[in-house]
Parts: sequence; C-alpha cells; structure tokens
Amino acid sequence: MTGSVRYSGGDNSILRFILYETWGPRCYWCHKPKEFNDIQIDHILSQDTGAKDYEELKTRYELPHNFDIDGPENLAPICNVCNGTRGKGKMNYGPRPVMLSQLEQARKLRPKVIERVLNFGNSNKVAEYLLKASQTDLKDPNARQAFEEHAPVIVQKLALLDETKADFISFKTVSLEFGEEHPFGIGVSLSGPSRTALAILEGVCGCTIKDALKSPIGELVDKTRQSARAEFEYIEGPVGPTTSGPPITLYLEVVVDSISYERRAQSLVFSFGGKFENEASASLVQQNPLEGHGLVDLQGDIQASGRFSFDVIWDFWRAPGDVDTGECLIDSWISNYVSTAKL
Repeated sequence: MTGSVRYSGGDNSILRFILYETWGPRCYWCHKPKEFNDIQIDHILSQDTGAKDYEELKTRYELPHNFDIDGPENLAPICNVCNGTRGKGKMNYGPRPVMLSQLEQARKLRPKVIERVLNFGNSNKVAEYLLKASQTDLKDPNARQAFEEHAPVIVQKLALLDETKADFISFKTVSLEFGEEHPFGIGVSLSGPSRTALAILEGVCGCTIKDALKSPIGELVDKTRQSARAEFEYIEGPVGPTTSGPPITLYLEVVVDSISYERRAQSLVFSFGGKFENEASASLVQQNPLEGHGLVDLQGDIQASGRFSFDVIWDFWRAPGDVDTGECLIDSWISNYVSTAKL
C-alpha cells in the first residue's frame, strides 16, 4: 500500500495537501509561510535526473537502494517562485548540506505522509470539503467574504478539540546592518506561543525584535566565518596543512523560528532558536609538493547549514530596553567544502 503514495502524472492534490500540512504551511526552500494555492510539489532531487546521474546522487547522498525519487522521501512543498528558474531551479547538484538536511527531513516525515494520505482516502466527506476550501482562490470577492464569515466557526471548532492546533504561522523580515556590509534580511517565522513571547519582550521589557537580534546575529555571522576558516585549514595538503585567508560570505539566510520565555528568579529569559544556510569563499595556500616550487594558491568554497540559539535576559529592576544578550551558539553544523586551483 505504501508504494501507492507517490507523485504521479495525474491528480496530486491530496498528496500536495498532506505535504503542505505535514511540513507546515510554508515553502520548505525559503521558509516563508505560503497560501496553499501558492504551493507546488517539489522533488528535492530532480525528477528529471538521468539514470546514471541518479545512481551517482544515491551514492553521494548515501541513499538506500530502494529510494524512490517520486516517493514522499523525496517530496516537499515549495512555492511557485522558489520552484522557478530564479529559485531552486538554478541550483547545480553537489553534496550540499542544505540538501542533505532536507532529504533527512523528508525521510523522517515519510511514514506520516503515507499514513495521512491513506487515511484521507478512507475519511468521510469532511476531508474532501476541507481540501476544496484550501484550494479556494481568495482573490474572488465572494469566496473571500465566505471565508471571513464562516471560517472562524471552523477555527473555533478546532480550538475546542485542541486549542494548540488553532494556530498559524506569521512571517516578517528584519533588516540588520553590520558595519559597512550590505544589510542582512533576517526572517522571523513565528507560531502563536512565539508571538506571545515576542509581545512580552517588546511590550513589557521594551526590547524590539531588531535590538534583540542585532548582537546575536552579528555573532552568528562571525562564527560561521570562523567555522568556515577552521574547515578550510583542516584540509591536509600533500606536504602539510592548508592556510586560509578570511572567508567572504557569499550567501547567508537566517530564519528565527522559535521564541519562548520563562521567569528565573527576578528575571525574564527569552530563548531564541533558528536555522541558517551559508556559503562562503576564501583564498587558501598550500605547500607545493614539488621541491623548490614554493606555494600553491587555491580557492576554497564551503556550504553549510545548521541551527543556532541564544538568550535575551531582562531583570525586573532594569529600565525598559536594558537587556543582556547571551552568547549565540551554533547548535548544529553540517558542511561541505572544496578547494580548487586558482586560474
């Protein structure tokens, strides 16, 4: 039965709906919340991959022999923009850390996706009506009016079943500047409890989200560069170690996706968590293995992804806005680096 749950050339609306629910109502590539009609099904590893390349990719990503390129282990919800030529479509395959983490996420969600697709087929008409409601074009004034009038009843019914399920994700971008660098756009993607924590941080403690993020994200940027440099200098040349120059950040995406708070003695402690994706480049030097030929100049490129966390602390006797920020920690780091001779 599980083999029947896979992408096909026919109607994939139920599978798309379940992927959207299971992964969360957002694009898995840009992490931004999206309306269901803006979501497509994406093959994490391209469906158009040729047989030879497919076998090479299975080896590169250490995939099982029975990996199904059209199965839930390779499918995710993606928005129209990211699935186009200006988004994921322009990417060349390599052992990218972000790709590895997405395949791992799809693998973990596979049993749930299969179960929910099969249960959907066995459910009554309610599931069909909810699917149709999700596909409604809210640009239609009549449809919009119907949603505004009647959808709150459905939300209330859901809250009566389990109040934690009557929630939604909001997204905004916070622009931060560090010295002479171009501003970084930091995504903030929050559920209800996280929005409550942020409201207390801003309303009670007088600390804006921008002020809370600036120092820790600046530290995160520095730490990604330090980690990249350490990776480059881990490369062992033919006659010794590699020396790396300061890495230059080519691409950095940061999304804060959780904020919680608790009282500790006479303080409120706000815990932030999020994910990052990073690409950087640096000049490398190795000793030439040929005697008398000095040094070899190389270029190092690295791609990394992971999670980070930090705390913001406000003591009750302090003035609004006077907060302490704890160290920004990189909780996980998955990377891949290459070095090539400079032309």
